[in-house]
Amino acid sequence: MNDLVNNPPHYKAPNGLEAIDVIEGFGLGFHRGNAVKYLLRAGKKGDATQDIRKARWYVERDLERMAGELPQPSGVLAQYRLCYLATPYTKYHLGIEVAFVHAAEVSARLLQRGVRVYSPIAHTHPLAVYGKIDPLDHSIWLPFDEAMMDAADCLIVARMKGWDESYGVKHEIEFFAREKKPIIHIDPVTLAIVPFTTPLQAEAL
Repeated sequence: MNDLVNNPPHYKAPNGLEAIDVIEGFGLGFHRGNAVKYLLRAGKKGDATQDIRKARWYVERDLERMAGELPQPSGVLAQYRLCYLATPYTKYHLGIEVAFVHAAEVSARLLQRGVRVYSPIAHTHPLAVYGKIDPLDHSIWLPFDEAMMDAADCLIVARMKGWDESYGVKHEIEFFAREKKPIIHIDPVTLAIVPFTTPLQAEAL
């Protein structure tokens, strides 16, 4: 007979491991613990989709909490006359079209917070598409990008997946470092400023 109070079957793996053991073993706390709990029981107690949505709610709630504890971009970045936004393009795991969309979304959200931002991806991808210019022809794009980098007062690195493998982002970081201009890393989901060494959530863009 199942013990629905002490050992509910929908929280137990076939090998006997229980959700509470994982949550306590990793010290996940309230929000992440609940997210894991709902993911582990998905499909075992009612509608799996509902449990996955509950897990996502707790993850998003935790991200909001973390964003409140980290320095927000508006106060720091709004002091600069122009910020240059670095995001991956060809190295983005979802392709260059989605890289353009996500770069545009991050740029728009920064702009709404009073940050004057230029994104080489959001602002020039349409030129490549509608002007029928090779988006990978660095002889065309790098001189223009460097002119904008020269005009910008700081570099914002949105740490989307692939940012650390991107040739363009690497070039932009090296340019701003050489010019001794500020380089600020942000989480692309929360827009919170993060230290260079801080790992981001797995679901970051």
